Amino acid sequence: MQLDANVVAEVVKCVQKVIDGSTQAAIKLCQLGVITRHSTLPRGTPEEGATNQLPDRSNLLGLMACLKDAEGYFLCRLMSVLGHWGNGEVITALQDRMKQVSKDEMRHVWGFYIGSIECIGGPQALQILQELAIGESPVQNMARYSLKELVTGGCLDYSEGYTSDQEQRWGEFCRTDK
Repeated sequence: MQLDANVVAEVVKCVQKVIDGSTQAAIKLCQLGVITRHSTLPRGTPEEGATNQLPDRSNLLGLMACLKDAEGYFLCRLMSVLGHWGNGEVITALQDRMKQVSKDEMRHVWGFYIGSIECIGGPQALQILQELAIGESPVQNMARYSLKELVTGGCLDYSEGYTSDQEQRWGEFCRTDK
């Protein structure tokens, strides 16, 4: 994806504001991620994770470094930013951060964590979502939903549901005799 110079400048400005702790800049950066790719669907596939879409690798490293101290709503939004713009490196950083999330934060953070992993995709994301999807808690239900989105490529219009090709792909993925 090639971004025009004005968008690149806006992205870089937002990245710096996020690094400085701005939740509003994180929201704007998520919006730019969706707008620039014209989609909210997963960026990666089960076989191949998304690539870093930020103008410079240092932008990604700066955002990932923020994970260490981020808390609450800012942490949630930062995870979302990393899902919309980052690559497989982000998944490992997100996993590490989830090990440190307090029980009080946990219920708020899970959805953003799962959504970010779904958005990036790749074999590591697929494995994590499969492991999280076992059981019947709300977190496990979110993981199952994200797993289906990743495997099928996501639903374009939820009022119409998944296409027959997507349902077939999901069915093949779920087969236990493979």
